[in-house]
Amino acid sequence: MHPILRVLLLAVLPVALLAAPATEAPATLPDDALRRATLGTWLYEQNAGVATVAMYTTYREDGTAIQLLKTKFLFKKAAGIWIENRWTIRDGAVHLTPVKFRAHSDDAKIDLDEAVRQILRLDDKEMVYTLKGTERKELKTATIPDDVQQMIAELSKK
Repeated sequence: MHPILRVLLLAVLPVALLAAPATEAPATLPDDALRRATLGTWLYEQNAGVATVAMYTTYREDGTAIQLLKTKFLFKKAAGIWIENRWTIRDGAVHLTPVKFRAHSDDAKIDLDEAVRQILRLDDKEMVYTLKGTERKELKTATIPDDVQQMIAELSKK
């Protein structure tokens, strides 16, 4: 992995993702309704100054979820990390457990622990949740750009 990418992923990105603590009550829909509403593809985007980050997460009916984290530095080719997960909804939270991952760089590392996204709000356009105490918002998307689809295809077979 390019040293600058490593710095962004390990140091800059977590700081850039910090937001105001959640002040809303957790989602009150039953878990089965949250599961149905979660299905589909969601996009999280962040501009971290010298780089942009886009994470596409597709939640499938069969309990699998595919994520593609795309980073783009100024004047550099975009790089990606592809992650296959198992997912469930329990107690108003999305539980994502990584199964395998692949990256453009052989030394890329990810945390293979379960991620718990406590849902605050969820509708057909946006999902707001807390992850490790930080509030985040993802938007539902009907399309995945061609370059991201190409990265997914490339990395899923690597």
